[in-house]
Amino acid sequence: MRFIPLDFRLALRTFARNRSFAATAITALALGIGATSAIFSVIYGVLLKPLPYRDPGQLVRVYQHNPAGRIGLFPLSAADFRDYRSQNHVFESIATYLRQDLQYGGEHPQRLIGMRVSHELFHLLGVEPQLGRAFTQEEESNPAPVDTVIVSHNIWKRLLDGSPRAIGSTIRLSDSTFRVVGVMPLGFEQLSGGRRLPRGEAVDVWLPFNQLGFAKLSRAGHYCHTVARLAPAITIEQAQAGMNIIASSLEAQHPEDANWRIQLKPLHDDLVNQARPTLLILAGTVAFVLLIACVNVANLLLARSAVRQREMAIRSAIGATRARLVRQLLTESVTLAAVGGALGLLVAWWGVRTLVAISPDQLPRVQAIGLDLRVVLATAAASIFCGILFGLAPALAAGTDTRRGSPRGIFVAAQIAMSFVLLTGAGLFIRSFVAISRVDPGFNPRGVLTMNTALSVPKLFGARRYAAFYERFTEELSRLPGVSAAGAASNLPWTGSSDNTLFGIQGRPGPSTPTLQARSVSVSPDYLRAIGVPLLAGRWLSTADNFDAPKVALVNQALALQYWPSEQACIGQRIYTRNPMDSDAAITIIGVTGNVKDGPTDRQPPPAIFAPFLQNPSFGNYVVLRATADPVSLAGSVREVARRMGNDFSIQEVRSMDDVVATAVATERFALQLIGVFAAVALALALIGVYGVISYTVSRRSREIAIRSAIGAQPADTLRLLLGQAAKPIFAGLIVGAFASASLTRLLSGLLYEVSARDPLTFAAVPLLLAVGALAACLMPARRALRLNPMAVLRNE
Repeated sequence: MRFIPLDFRLALRTFARNRSFAATAITALALGIGATSAIFSVIYGVLLKPLPYRDPGQLVRVYQHNPAGRIGLFPLSAADFRDYRSQNHVFESIATYLRQDLQYGGEHPQRLIGMRVSHELFHLLGVEPQLGRAFTQEEESNPAPVDTVIVSHNIWKRLLDGSPRAIGSTIRLSDSTFRVVGVMPLGFEQLSGGRRLPRGEAVDVWLPFNQLGFAKLSRAGHYCHTVARLAPAITIEQAQAGMNIIASSLEAQHPEDANWRIQLKPLHDDLVNQARPTLLILAGTVAFVLLIACVNVANLLLARSAVRQREMAIRSAIGATRARLVRQLLTESVTLAAVGGALGLLVAWWGVRTLVAISPDQLPRVQAIGLDLRVVLATAAASIFCGILFGLAPALAAGTDTRRGSPRGIFVAAQIAMSFVLLTGAGLFIRSFVAISRVDPGFNPRGVLTMNTALSVPKLFGARRYAAFYERFTEELSRLPGVSAAGAASNLPWTGSSDNTLFGIQGRPGPSTPTLQARSVSVSPDYLRAIGVPLLAGRWLSTADNFDAPKVALVNQALALQYWPSEQACIGQRIYTRNPMDSDAAITIIGVTGNVKDGPTDRQPPPAIFAPFLQNPSFGNYVVLRATADPVSLAGSVREVARRMGNDFSIQEVRSMDDVVATAVATERFALQLIGVFAAVALALALIGVYGVISYTVSRRSREIAIRSAIGAQPADTLRLLLGQAAKPIFAGLIVGAFASASLTRLLSGLLYEVSARDPLTFAAVPLLLAVGALAACLMPARRALRLNPMAVLRNE
């Protein structure tokens, strides 16, 4: 032990003699520091950690938007991507990708997550295959389906035995044979975000973005997720201006490109911006919890400093200077913090695993979250800071009279104020979540089973074949026992996937191209009935509304009432999505449905057009069925039907519509759970602090209380005295907390739904809860004081 400095040896001996004190302080610090480290790990992994690509700051996401049609950010169309790639001079390179899953295996195939990518993508990101090569321009330009594939490191190990001879070998996917030309390195992170693109899932295979992606080079379908690398010395503003010059040129050549413009976003910001507000609020919340834990430990140390007055006086008498005493007390507090920080790392390790497990699908870059050297160093720094912070007050109080206990009262007031803020935030989130849970989605999720589907290349070409395939699949599902309806659609509510279309109303004056905007969904005849959307006027779609029949559509109530006086008035009216002079393009409205919201926090449902799937089949579809019993129990039967459809057809994400609804509010639930837990911990720590103050007061004033009782003071008088002394810091904390909450909760306004950041109910309930809790914490030691035997106390004195 000689090599250990004297101050640390004295600190360890002190803690050994006061094990209960040391255990309490270390536990509080371990929880506070561990929670802080866990949240910091999430924030660093999601918000601060650079993307694992070459010069990630030069990468941008490329979007199209239509300000005139009030259409937000969309991926590029295939034809526009081709033109922007060939005409721009502001990018070093530009690439696109879209999801296409495949099946591997025979009788019981497994789904592989697939991506179709343009040949530049891997080079643009600065990540090359560890074996073999990337795709070539020739493979992308080939008008016929290309049979090459690049596999992930995991698939290479699992399906190809990790052999270098896998390059050039063949693998059968979805009833087609592919030649393996490359293996991506372990841990390669495919760009996420966007419609149906994975966030936490790993991509298994990549295919060339050839005929499938550029089929007919359509300018109407916006499905090309595009990323670009800025050219040297080009800023994002210059690049956007240059791309919009091309957009104006394309607008003059192609009517479909009217009013479409380019918007660029830094790639990292685009991936994480949606999660940033929630994570920063969680960071502030956990910082409050850490401060409350530090204040609690400071209160414990202050109590011990009062008890150790005799020890400090003896040390001073034998020559210890005030600086020497302060140094010793700071050493003790830093030692406590160091041990608490070490245990906090264990708490953080468990906390990070828990946070990743419960994090919503909407949280980006989950795979980048973990404890690393930076988190460990940050934890060490937090521990030292906490040690100095909570050791400062008792160290400065060394050798002074602490009987008045004013620092303890200040600390209690601070704990109450910080707890007020956290409880107010938790209350607002609870109120918001309750409001979200009461939203009428416009459909009935009970008893509905949903699935995402993918059809391989051979059956994708030929609209009639494609539509007939899904018609047969939904018919097979509708015959299952317990199924009352089954249907297919291009989008599913509350999944974050949506398509827009521009339309015009025939017979009304206007421009020669459609300019009105609405959601566009291709649906089979029974889809809307399967998800429980009501019909308000007209008739449903039927199997007779096929390729050989006149074009028809359903519209929702929001669209009908926006352009006609009633739902019935729009029946028989005609709209168009192409040239209004083309009679074959006219679409007759045959029915009006109820409104369906895109998501739980949308204020108003958007106008929507439901086109017959048999006239307008879409690429990649959701399939739903309504069951009379538990829909999840039908999952096995559904998979068996899908297997009989052939190995070139796959289904995934088979889950109930209730689960879809729960996933849509997962971010709100995640924030509510964490803030609620931290607020509960803060409340417990604050009440422990109040209890400690009263207990300390009782122990320090036991002689005074005994004398008062001996000369005739009534128990009620003693109780009033003790509660009155405790009420001062509590009342001060409530006032400060109210003002702080009124200021800080404004930061939550963007995350709340149908709840004001200064909600009166919350601001009334929180101080009441704190006051009742503080009163309960005061009564326990106060009742102990009333049971004191005056003679026994005075005899001990």
